[in-house]
Amino acid sequence: MGATYDVETINAIGFLLDQKRIASGDKVGHVYFEGDYGENALAGAKAAAAEAGLTVVEQKIKPTDNDMTAQVAALKQAGVRAVVVSAGPRQAASLVGVAAAGGWNVPIVGNNSAFSPQLLATPAGASLQKDYYVASSALPIGSAEAGPAALAAAYKAEYPDSGLDNGVVAGFTAGALFGEVLKKACADKDLTREGIRASLLSLKSYDNGFGITHDFSDPKAPSTRQSVIMKPDAAVPGGMRVVKEAAAAPAATKFTPAP
Repeated sequence: MGATYDVETINAIGFLLDQKRIASGDKVGHVYFEGDYGENALAGAKAAAAEAGLTVVEQKIKPTDNDMTAQVAALKQAGVRAVVVSAGPRQAASLVGVAAAGGWNVPIVGNNSAFSPQLLATPAGASLQKDYYVASSALPIGSAEAGPAALAAAYKAEYPDSGLDNGVVAGFTAGALFGEVLKKACADKDLTREGIRASLLSLKSYDNGFGITHDFSDPKAPSTRQSVIMKPDAAVPGGMRVVKEAAAAPAATKFTPAP
């Protein structure tokens, strides 16, 4: 459910272009996990770069790599004007923190997996709130919009001792979607595997109340090509606020994801 990492990365770079933080001829760094997640995101970065006349400077890492000092040094030496990070929260925090400590002030944008609100209580917390952004396929849990606000209230009522983060949004929206699929399959009196699949593919304009309308009719395409751009903010429940509403970069609308 949502944009694939390649499409999401195109939108992340599109945001930097829209904000005039980067322009044709610039170099953009990309720190990414080896494997399906990071390398799928890299495909999106390369597609966005080709469309906008950018050069991608790659830094492949492993999930066990937690210190981004070497990567920051390499990207700074290469003269990149912005960085995309397709890794986990620890790597993102290290990347942002090391860059700030060295006085290297460039915008950094991550995929939806590259943030956790717990990071705001770490030494990197202040730096994360300056010039770090995250792309996502849903509004954050701290949004004042009806869907996130209702979910936050219900979750806190049920689990008063648990913190709020966008994992709650991911779990709820996936579960709600599956519920809709099963209801339609029941109405169609076909709960076979094929019937449930047909029910999913019939959802061409599914609005779950979290900022993006999804189309599941094409199994070869992501359910959306839009992304919400968020920014860490310790004053907001869940630690994230929206800085750009859901939109698809021009390069994302024409991009063909890998099969």
